[in-house]
Amino acid sequence: MNKDRFFHEFPPVSKEDWVAKIQKDLKGKPYESLQHQDLEGDQLDPVWHASDRKDWTQPNIPERDSITPWMINEQIQVQEGNPEEANRQALDALSHGANSITFAFSSEKKSDWEGALKDILPQYVHLGFAAPQKSLQLGEHLQAVLPAEAREQFSMHLENDPIGVALENGNWQQSSGQDLVSILETEDSLITTFPKLRVATVRGELYHNAGADAATELAASLATCHEYLLVLTESGLEASQAANHISIRLASGTDYFKELAKFRAMRMLWNRLVQAYDPKAFTGHIQAVTSQFFSTVYDPYNNMLRGTTQAMSAILGGADLLRILPFNTAWKEGDHFARRIARNTQLLMQEEAHLGKVTDPASGSYYLEHLTRELAQEAWKQFQEMEAQGGIISLIESGQLQEKIHTQAQEKIAKADSDEWPVLGVNLYPNDQEKMIDEIQETEFTDEPIEPAFTPLQSIRLVGEKEMQRLSDELNSAE
Repeated sequence: MNKDRFFHEFPPVSKEDWVAKIQKDLKGKPYESLQHQDLEGDQLDPVWHASDRKDWTQPNIPERDSITPWMINEQIQVQEGNPEEANRQALDALSHGANSITFAFSSEKKSDWEGALKDILPQYVHLGFAAPQKSLQLGEHLQAVLPAEAREQFSMHLENDPIGVALENGNWQQSSGQDLVSILETEDSLITTFPKLRVATVRGELYHNAGADAATELAASLATCHEYLLVLTESGLEASQAANHISIRLASGTDYFKELAKFRAMRMLWNRLVQAYDPKAFTGHIQAVTSQFFSTVYDPYNNMLRGTTQAMSAILGGADLLRILPFNTAWKEGDHFARRIARNTQLLMQEEAHLGKVTDPASGSYYLEHLTRELAQEAWKQFQEMEAQGGIISLIESGQLQEKIHTQAQEKIAKADSDEWPVLGVNLYPNDQEKMIDEIQETEFTDEPIEPAFTPLQSIRLVGEKEMQRLSDELNSAE
């Protein structure tokens, strides 16, 4: 048996043969008419062939630790004085398919932490923690409220991203590494007590939700990873060990194939960076969250469809943990129904579509390998340029990064305004009779505004301005 080709009795078909066949089927229409650019301006060909790989090798993407399915994550807000509601939501989610809960605390009271975690066994679920206090205090709470036994089994991460927080606020509340160093300097270090704890989460979705393109999101995320890697290695950890305590979260947008390639490229880039310091085997931990940039207020059930395809991109791209945002987060906090739909979407993908059964299902696809390679090359180029200009902190303080992302966002919005970028329910088949003004949930702001030291990075939505105008028209017509 010929081991090189299963169908050796059939003659090979060149790309030229395929193009000739397509040209014939087009009946005089030029083949070039099928070539086009995607919405970020990259060239797309209608057919890809093995010969397209003659000048490049298959991307070296490290495999995940196993082919166990990704973790189904749900974020739950813990309001001060009412941890019981958060605990109820968490237990409901865990009993209906979730196996990862991220608690977002607004309280510094230990009693609220204890109440939220009641009856939750961290040796069986993955836990994430976002909190307003310094990491040292966060660590004290974790040490106090989590069970004392089997702590080496606890899989956890901290939503600890001081660079991201500063970028959102326009101010450095503390030095970029203080939160991370405090964890290592405690008398009983958290990562010694909880060896599977990831002390930093790079929130790449901040760049995406502000309008960054895929390559810029990758580059900025990698540059943030590099800052945290330096902080942890300077505190005494080896590079590969430090990298194992960092998690990266990317947003998954609506460009199905490019987003899939983006997750593959991130794993490759992160591995390349770590191995420059320490050439030991390393796989990385990649989280995913569905995009807010592409969510809509009008015709909102389309957000369920968007969430589904975005989730598939992340899963097939190799994400280790996935959070599908409730379909109504564009205008309110997700309710029970919206959270249930988001969770069940992932359960269908795991239990019925079996999407978690293959380590890298995109491997070998000429088109996806090309996309992965092109994205990785462009992101690595941008990352090197960022480092040459002093690193991401310098670019944030000067406002250069924010300006670059703002320009990319405006280009996308212009395409949506001109209907070049179709958005179902907004500029494509809109329902002009639909009313949403009564559904909008008011948000109260209690914190005093702080004068920013540099330009904050603001999350926006692609059709946010269009929908704000429509909501304004609704309000005016109701008066």
